Amino acid sequence: MAIDIDKCDEWLDGIAGFIMWNKAHGTSTEEILATLIYHDLPGILRYLNQPDGSETFFSPRSSGYAKYTVNQSKKELHRKDA
Repeated sequence: MAIDIDKCDEWLDGIAGFIMWNKAHGTSTEEILATLIYHDLPGILRYLNQPDGSETFFSPRSSGYAKYTVNQSKKELHRKDA
């Protein structure tokens, strides 16, 4: 099985939302980074290295936080860059 790009996109959105939510709620930077560095990113890296391995079922702690991001279209994002 190949890497599931939709799963990876979902994980990235979750990480972004996790960071935004925790910053808004006063979580320390150290706690946020520790969660990402010691749990989420190693699990994602293992999945990328072995998409058929046991990490296929990996769920980052940041899962479910995507709803705290502002979903914008690529067109809207490009407009802001100009």
